[in-house]
Amino acid sequence: SDPFDLQFPYTKAAFTVPAFLEGKPAKILLIGLGGGSIPRVMAKYYPDAEIDIVEIDEDVITVAKGHFFFQPVSNMNISVMDGRRFLRSTKKKYDLIFLDAYDDMSIPFHLTTREFFELVKDRLKETGIVASNIWGPNTDKFFLSEVRTYQEVFPNVYMIDAVPSNNYILIASSHAMIMSKTILQERTTSLQEDLGFDFPLSTYADTFRDLTGVRFDVRPLIDDYAPVEVLRSEKA
Repeated sequence: SDPFDLQFPYTKAAFTVPAFLEGKPAKILLIGLGGGSIPRVMAKYYPDAEIDIVEIDEDVITVAKGHFFFQPVSNMNISVMDGRRFLRSTKKKYDLIFLDAYDDMSIPFHLTTREFFELVKDRLKETGIVASNIWGPNTDKFFLSEVRTYQEVFPNVYMIDAVPSNNYILIASSHAMIMSKTILQERTTSLQEDLGFDFPLSTYADTFRDLTGVRFDVRPLIDDYAPVEVLRSEKA
C-alpha cells in the first residue's frame, strides 16, 4: 500500500551511505535495479539529484514497473546495458556509486575485480564514495577477497551490517576521509531529522566497522583471477 516503504534491511541500510558524504549527493549512479525500491526512495529524499540507473536485463525493468510500482521520475535516467560497459562509456563523475548487482545465487565476476574498481574510482568525484550490497556470510573467501580488492584500490574501506539480514554494505572512498562510528551516528541522526526517514538509520550506524587497516590472508580479485563461485563455497 505504500511504495516508499522499504521492506528489506539492506535497502534501509543503504540510506546510511549518503552520511559518508560531506553534503547532499548531486549525481548518483545505481548499478542494478532490482524491484526499483532504492532509486524510488532515493529520488524521494534527494529530488534535486541526477540519478542514473544501469540495468543489464530489460525484463527486470518491465517487472519492476509492472509489479513493484517503479515509475521513473524526471531526475532519473535508465540505461539498459552492463554496468562495467556503462562506466567505460560515460565521462560523468558521481558523488555516489551504489552497486546492487550481486545476489545470493550468482555474482558477475567482472564487477568484483581490481580493474573494475579502478574504473569505478575514476568515475567518482574527488570526494565521491562507492558502496556495494554484498550478501553474506562475511566469513567466506569471496567476501574477504572482495574487501581485500577494495583495499587495493581505495585507501578507506568501511562496512555496515544490515541487521538482521545476511547483507553487508561495503563503503569506500579515495580521498582522505575521517569516519568513525561516533561521527556516523551523529550524521545519520542529522539525516533522520532533516529528511524524516520512517525507519531508524541509527540501527545501521551502530554496526559501523572500519576495515581500512584490517588485512585478510586472501588474494585480491583481478580480471585474470576471480573464481567467485569457488570462493563463495569456501570458508576462511
